[in-house]
Amino acid sequence: MTEQAFKRAIRQSSLTNEAQEAVLRAMAFAQRAHAGQKRKSGEEYIVHPRAVAATLLEWGLDADTVIAGLLHDTVEDTVVSESEVVTEFGATVGRLVDGVTKIGHVRLNPSMTSDERSTENLRKLLLAMSQDIRVILIKLADRLHNLRTLEHLPPDKQQRIARESLSVYAPLADRLGMGELKAEIEDISFSYLDPKSYATVEQLRDQRLREAERDYAELIAFLRKQIKAAGITATITTRVKHLYSVHKKLKNKANEIGSIYDIMAARVIVDEVKQCYEVLGIVHERYKPLIYRIKDFIAVPKPNGYQSLHTTVLSPSGSIFEVQIRTQQMHDEAEHGLAAHFYYDAQKASKAYRDRQSVALPKKLEWVSGLLEWQDSDGTASFREDLFDDLFSDRIFVFSPLGDLYDLPDGATPVDFAFAVHGQLGYRMRGAKVNGRIVNLNHKLNNRDIVEIVASKKDSGPSRDWLNFVVTSKAKNRIRAWFRTQDRSANQAMGKELVEDELSRLHLPKLETLPPDRLAALCKQFNRSSVEELYVAIGEGQISVGSLIQRVATSSKKRPKLQFLRKIASAQKATKVEVAGDRSISYELASCCQPKPGSQIVARTHRGVGILIHRQNCRQISRDTSSLLPAQWYQPSSLQHHRLLIKARDRVNLLGDITSLIARHGAAIVGIHSHVRPGQTDVQIEVRVEVKDVLQLNTIMKELEKITGIATVVKR
Repeated sequence: MTEQAFKRAIRQSSLTNEAQEAVLRAMAFAQRAHAGQKRKSGEEYIVHPRAVAATLLEWGLDADTVIAGLLHDTVEDTVVSESEVVTEFGATVGRLVDGVTKIGHVRLNPSMTSDERSTENLRKLLLAMSQDIRVILIKLADRLHNLRTLEHLPPDKQQRIARESLSVYAPLADRLGMGELKAEIEDISFSYLDPKSYATVEQLRDQRLREAERDYAELIAFLRKQIKAAGITATITTRVKHLYSVHKKLKNKANEIGSIYDIMAARVIVDEVKQCYEVLGIVHERYKPLIYRIKDFIAVPKPNGYQSLHTTVLSPSGSIFEVQIRTQQMHDEAEHGLAAHFYYDAQKASKAYRDRQSVALPKKLEWVSGLLEWQDSDGTASFREDLFDDLFSDRIFVFSPLGDLYDLPDGATPVDFAFAVHGQLGYRMRGAKVNGRIVNLNHKLNNRDIVEIVASKKDSGPSRDWLNFVVTSKAKNRIRAWFRTQDRSANQAMGKELVEDELSRLHLPKLETLPPDRLAALCKQFNRSSVEELYVAIGEGQISVGSLIQRVATSSKKRPKLQFLRKIASAQKATKVEVAGDRSISYELASCCQPKPGSQIVARTHRGVGILIHRQNCRQISRDTSSLLPAQWYQPSSLQHHRLLIKARDRVNLLGDITSLIARHGAAIVGIHSHVRPGQTDVQIEVRVEVKDVLQLNTIMKELEKITGIATVVKR
């Protein structure tokens, strides 16, 4: 962006005259600071901070953020000091510039490995975000311009920056609800990481667009005419699916472009929520919807806060399109996410915003405040894995019994939920109910579950075993923090006992018997100065027993097959356990006695773990016979379960013909559901069947297609 274009953008922005003058003064300050510096492209360096600031202006951010965008490289790359920035532009700008500078400062440490630098960069980025959310907005604008000018860098740097952008910055933009930014980051990164696939996907997408161009134009014309006739004011735009998203879907659909229904989408933007549903009715009056692809993200938003109505419709000539319907505010937040939060005058007018700029975030972004939890992590390689599992995994929504909504990563357990509600609730937790039913504490929650925590009246503390299955950073760090506050000698004794028990079970040598050089190397791997410090860290929960034993086993001449508690249950998939007459209760096989099918067993509830299955002669059972439940082995059915979707013309006794045919072939019907739209004769029937093998299933499907009136039979 040229200087003249940037000045025009400033004058056309919503900033006050005083704020505009401050931004212009900052631009002149940055030009002097970067005088004589060039970018790899040969351009004056000031082009980059000016582009960053222009993006921040486009996102509607305040003057301090735009100024910090102009100055974000001055402290790191010029002779300007942080104190000069504070003197010239105030403490808030100084704090923002310092936050952006610190994110990348770790690269200056040459002794760090690549993984260590990457992990420390992530930690600094998250901490900066938690202290002032606008730091990440500046960093995202900075990364966006660097990606847009990536062609000027050597190939190895292009690959590194593109890979980091795709794995960190695109998911982060998605979590912040910034859909437009996420799409651009992904597409640019994709074009450098896999240019051949990029070109192929682009060709397939464009071909699909050309094939459906006429039908799509008719859809848009119909929407404009009918929505206007209904007296609704609407803006109708079009959206073409971005290439990396098409690429990911193609990988899951055997490269069949025809199976991707949302290549093209019409966006209808209206004034009020009720009009969204009125427009949905108008669309369905003419265009037949694919019933399983109507999605109401207004009533139930996505975890990142995205709201819209989506319907996928079939044109009279057979083309398939998606229609998205939303209000203007929903659209702004879908495109710009967190940045759109700063659009609204009520936010900018608050005293907290003016004084500290770290104001209360909307509920969908409250997870950002939890990023401070990472400050207490131990800095090992597990930090990066935990981060990605927590921050960038798929998300689910769960509810408290009072209807409060909580955003958790996929795979979260009731313990994660308890700590998400409140740290003290996690410390008092003694059980959980999901949808009114008692579950184990390691039970994996599903989207829209209702979770109730059973708690004691006072803190009795978590169990170390919880670290084996919790997935959120908040739960992990709160559990570890609890054990760090315990007596050091007690933690050391506990850590030693845990390690020696596992080493003994796996027939591995005690740590003290290892050669001094191997023991020193082991301590160094976990950033501990002695074996005693290792024991303390394990007792506190900072290091897992499994990770330590894995290192010992790897360096040992005798490398046993490691079987930790969470893995044991999968060893005997063919035979399962019935607890107290119930085959749906979750359980684990105890590591102390390792029960095998055929052995006499009993179930026992363990605090912090749930139900473990022991041999009846296990020493742990003989010492304590409380909390025992009857248990026995059983052989699950070897039959396969499948869902068939049948599309047909409805007629008398159609269901009878279908069920009779399935019965004749020796299969069982587990469930059946049919759906007929009012006033139409087409019917969709979903049948869940139990068959011996795929051959029997295929035979049934072929025979079903021969029944009068049935058009298609597909396996779902």
